[in-house]
Amino acid sequence: MGAKLAETDTRYGPPSDFEGRRPAAFNSEADGAPRLFGTDARLRNLMALAVHGPLMYAELRRITGAGHMALEDRSDAPFGRGDVVRVWDTKNGPAVMLDEAHPLALPLLRLLIALERTYRLNPYKARLPSPKPPRRRRWVGDTDALFGGPIPTGILMTIGALGWTFEALCCACIEHDRWNVKKSMRRLEEEGVLEGDRPRKPGMNVRIVRIADGFVARDELIALLRAAVEAWPSYRRRVRTEIQQLHHKTKVILDKRGLM
Repeated sequence: MGAKLAETDTRYGPPSDFEGRRPAAFNSEADGAPRLFGTDARLRNLMALAVHGPLMYAELRRITGAGHMALEDRSDAPFGRGDVVRVWDTKNGPAVMLDEAHPLALPLLRLLIALERTYRLNPYKARLPSPKPPRRRRWVGDTDALFGGPIPTGILMTIGALGWTFEALCCACIEHDRWNVKKSMRRLEEEGVLEGDRPRKPGMNVRIVRIADGFVARDELIALLRAAVEAWPSYRRRVRTEIQQLHHKTKVILDKRGLM
């Protein structure tokens, strides 16, 4: 019954004229694109807006094959909850674009374009004219949700402040359960965004994690993270505070490795 409904009701399936690969939700796609913004669908939506935006929402769905109709509700956030996208009504329906007022608009745009060069979107030919952007407004969004949620955002912002991080420091800065921090960090490593300086194993030696050398948009992501801690200095202050509160032995280890 559900499969049949998805074939006939556009609220549940992609546009009837869609041809191409639909984005995944919380699963990884076959091309290996990292779920940098929490889900594969969000990544594809944001890349489409970076490359083709502003767009009518109907056109965005033709690019990504998104099966949802709700732009946002309690259970669906197709662009994440970091307020990086502007949505407005037109006489032809809702329109969407990357928010030009976002403090990180330019480095975020560069990151998304760099990602799309490797993780290509479906072929697209415009059928509706590009909507006229609305009047620019002051940005008042959520800084803790840029990368899908506070835990992955906090991990990456810690790297933005230092150029590196480690699990215990992230736990102290983010103030979340260590298991959840470990899970998010492991996922970012498995998807090629982060890499550690040694394999995971028990032991007292600090395992340092950085943006992976092989990440396809490494330079753009590092530039975004550096811009983020400049735009939102509370992240840098939080990291510096927690560094000072580390155990003396941990500080000695970091100092010997030239990280302090």
